[in-house]
Amino acid sequence: DKQKRFIAKSKNKKVLICTHDFFDAVHINRNNLFVDFSEWLEFLGKLSEKTNYDWYIKTHPYYDKKFKYYQSISFKTMKKITDKYKKIKILPNKYSHKRIVNEGIDLVLTVYGSVAMEYALMNKKVITACKNNIFCDFNFNIHPKSIKDYENKILNSEKIKLGIEKNEIFQY
Repeated sequence: DKQKRFIAKSKNKKVLICTHDFFDAVHINRNNLFVDFSEWLEFLGKLSEKTNYDWYIKTHPYYDKKFKYYQSISFKTMKKITDKYKKIKILPNKYSHKRIVNEGIDLVLTVYGSVAMEYALMNKKVITACKNNIFCDFNFNIHPKSIKDYENKILNSEKIKLGIEKNEIFQY
């Protein structure tokens, strides 16, 4: 739906949660801040209830064949969690990241997804929830050291000065 806007026009901070496939190598990078993706989403759901932010969640576009079955289970798991937390709105899975940026997203959250690099290229702050992700040696994202640090960085992201160097992203 190219006419309908899903990101609210408001003065509230707009936070995008970019999910992972719940069955796809949750511990591949070791040292995630959370035991698994559902615990991560539960934490963000509870945090959303304490804020006046506009919260959004985006899943991967649907794949076919062997991925179709697992993606449907991942979506049901995500939906079950987000149904408990009414502040989180689910975006259509084909909603483009460029459109999300153009509609005014302020902050992006992922455990270790490639969106960390993609949104940094579009000059958006990204906070990861993994201390040992593939981007941790670079300065184009924010990498908290603990769950408390993660929460603090989300709640105070406007105070974080992040000089995103595109050459560093290209180097990665």
